Amino acid sequence: MANEFPLEKRVAIVCDFDLTLTEQYMQIPLFEAYFDNIKDAYKGTKDKNGNVIKFEHPSDYFKIVDSWAEPNNGVAYVTQILTDIRLGVFPELTNEDLKQFGSKIELAPGLPAFFSRMKKKWENQCDIKFYIISVGFEEMIKGSAIAEHVDGIYGTKLVSRLHKLGKIDKPILDGVANIMTPFSKTKSIIEIAKGGKENIDKLMGSEEYELDYRNIITIGDGLSDVSQFAYLTNKGSLSICVYKIEDKQAFDRIMGNETVRDRVSALLQRDYRSNSMMNQYINKNIYRIIHKECNFDQSVLNREKKKKINDPKLRKVVKDHLETCSECNGLYSFAWEPPR
Repeated sequence: MANEFPLEKRVAIVCDFDLTLTEQYMQIPLFEAYFDNIKDAYKGTKDKNGNVIKFEHPSDYFKIVDSWAEPNNGVAYVTQILTDIRLGVFPELTNEDLKQFGSKIELAPGLPAFFSRMKKKWENQCDIKFYIISVGFEEMIKGSAIAEHVDGIYGTKLVSRLHKLGKIDKPILDGVANIMTPFSKTKSIIEIAKGGKENIDKLMGSEEYELDYRNIITIGDGLSDVSQFAYLTNKGSLSICVYKIEDKQAFDRIMGNETVRDRVSALLQRDYRSNSMMNQYINKNIYRIIHKECNFDQSVLNREKKKKINDPKLRKVVKDHLETCSECNGLYSFAWEPPR
């Protein structure tokens, strides 16, 4: 079915999941259910510094992964969970079980009502769609209260290979059908913008795209989103980094991390309620997007922001443009919301 709205009136809000739309990692309900098994199986396990891991909270499961894996790779925790299914730590775990655990995930304030509120507010002015791209388990996201409100979910997919081959009766998870890494999140963005997986490598004119990159707002919580932030910022998208409400330590950590901060347009509290700064900021920028008039090359502006333009004449052109264009000046400014 053809989109009734023209390209310039189509908007996408692309969200990470863990600690962006949630108050906890999605796997926490799984770890809580089998916490005694985890403690029994890994009692005495040491971290990379030789210290015995203390299991005081279900999230300490990730310390097992950190004891042997490279940090923030998006793959190691999947390997560990599949290992623990085989070992019986998570006995006979299936995708249906993952969906059930997904229904128990604690969501950020204001969700899932935020999605329907935004669609209602803008329904006659633009086509607004929501997508989730996560290194987490796709089935857990599908089991959450958010799933029915979004237009697409991209994540890591587990599969029961032996069940598909007819070797076992129950679809116990034993393999990976698709892995989502922090870097491959960008590939999913391209798929959304181009209108399908079959178009990822296809040369397309800008008018053939399903979405203009400048009409994308992406929301994430930090390091696993850096590649995505960088790619989209260069395309003229708006990127928002979020942190837990009133968490000064989290705010300071992101403000002090140039890798993240320099690639986003805003650092806001993880609050999707109607009276939040997040809600106001997104609405303001949807209005800006659908009323934009400037077509200045965003990649050139981004190069100037990174101080990568050597030609003094081009630098002057960009400087003069930013002084007169409120649209571009606003896009390349930085907004932040400190804890109260």
